[in-house]
Amino acid sequence: MKKKSHIVYMAAAISILLPATGRFAIGIIICVAMLFITFFGTIFNRIIRNLVSKDSAIFYQFVISILLCTIFNQLLTLFSPVLSIYMGFTIYLVAFSSMIIGFFASDNQKDFSDVLSHNIINTLKFCLLTLFFFFLRDYIGYSTFTLPSPFGFIEYKLPSFHQYYKSFFWGSIPCAIVLLALSLTLITFINRRFDIVRRKLY
Repeated sequence: MKKKSHIVYMAAAISILLPATGRFAIGIIICVAMLFITFFGTIFNRIIRNLVSKDSAIFYQFVISILLCTIFNQLLTLFSPVLSIYMGFTIYLVAFSSMIIGFFASDNQKDFSDVLSHNIINTLKFCLLTLFFFFLRDYIGYSTFTLPSPFGFIEYKLPSFHQYYKSFFWGSIPCAIVLLALSLTLITFINRRFDIVRRKLY
């Protein structure tokens, strides 16, 4: 994948982070959902590509992704109805992100184990960024650190630089956009640095 395409796909995938509630617990749920969908999506994708044409495979991939999202949402509801309500429609956006990051681009010519490990590794990389992003939103927006529980969130209060002058901005979408832009800038910077190192080594 070309460098520009990689950044475009990453930006499209990270867009799932904006509409979600800015709590670390929600970030954990998103990561678990993405790993769930990527794992089973990779399996179904390999089966589909052997049964249908390449042009129609994308449609079936999308349908299966939505189906996997629905199954995961039902499992989440069993675990915590409160978290399911918090997630809302956002859980279905995971289907788009998983397809972009993981099994959407799997290669039938490769061994299945290689494809699966490649997709899982890509998803785990995105999950690390997701957890970092939601940690910042949780801390900056609410001065808390949250974990998922059957009753919603387990909330831990943290000291914060803005705890004495509360502002709606810290927990708002505009603040999330700023954090997202900074994250994308950081990704671009790191990619360029790695490219420079690779050129010097090779």
